[in-house]
Amino acid sequence: MPSLLDVEERAIKVVKEAGEVLQCDLWKALNVSSREGSRIALRLERKGLVKREPVVYNKRATFKLVWVGREAEVGIEVDDCPCFSCSSIERCAPGQALSPGSCSALTKWLLQEAASLEAAA
Repeated sequence: MPSLLDVEERAIKVVKEAGEVLQCDLWKALNVSSREGSRIALRLERKGLVKREPVVYNKRATFKLVWVGREAEVGIEVDDCPCFSCSSIERCAPGQALSPGSCSALTKWLLQEAASLEAAA
């Protein structure tokens, strides 16, 4: 999952603390334009963090943002990291002959994880 922007993190905090919030109230709380507020809400919905429900408020159509109760996930399972089963882990350190920066097994694993994250996005 792509990383959250600072404004998205602030939006999550607002929605999470309230449980649900009108989209127009979120814009005001974040001090952003309605256009930017709509984009933030859409990004959070795409990431599965909130649900947008259409409502009428003061005779105007808007959305209610509802917290769905899940945290943002990094998406990498570190259980498969080759470092945990490496026989040379005791000698491996940055700047040494054996280091994470020059480890082909670690590099291959990281590239595979990055590719699967990109495919999932």
